Amino acid sequence: MEKHIPYRFAKDQRGLVLADASLFEQLKQRNYRLEKFFNVYVLSLSESASTTALSTGLRVTLVNPKERELWLQTVARGFSEQDVLTPEMLKMIAPTLHSESAKCFLAWVDGNPAGGGAMLLHEGVAKLCSGSTRLMFRKRGVQTALLNARLAAAREAGCDLAHTLVSPANSASQRNVERTGFRLAYTKAVMVKE
Repeated sequence: MEKHIPYRFAKDQRGLVLADASLFEQLKQRNYRLEKFFNVYVLSLSESASTTALSTGLRVTLVNPKERELWLQTVARGFSEQDVLTPEMLKMIAPTLHSESAKCFLAWVDGNPAGGGAMLLHEGVAKLCSGSTRLMFRKRGVQTALLNARLAAAREAGCDLAHTLVSPANSASQRNVERTGFRLAYTKAVMVKE
């Protein structure tokens, strides 16, 4: 049975409903802790598509069955600041690779796997996730190319909305999604029971 935590609401000057500060104390009493925040960005796909020309030597492909392990390792390396594989990162990313609704993409720079990303489709909504660029290939347009390829695939699949999550402290990813046309919808708090 799902347990709901009751809390009060307050209105600000514009009449928006906001959670009351007492929520933090109630979460603490129930042994929850705030773990992290994500900014949730959305983009209407009915708007005109804006694409950027790819840098020389950069291409994006849809992952074929033989490239699945390469995709997993490339994305895991991209999330590592040292371009190393860790079992924890592989375990965290693997469920996306094995999801039935996932379409995975690889970015290549001069024939080398430079980054990757995935797209999950559900009822006209495309969730762009698992986007990363390996350390040695950053600042070459890899993430923008991956964003544009996934958005084109989402439009082709008949989606009318896309969304993605960005860590608030990750300003490079935030700039990339905003340049692509995404707009901040809200900030999501992730809470964990101790």
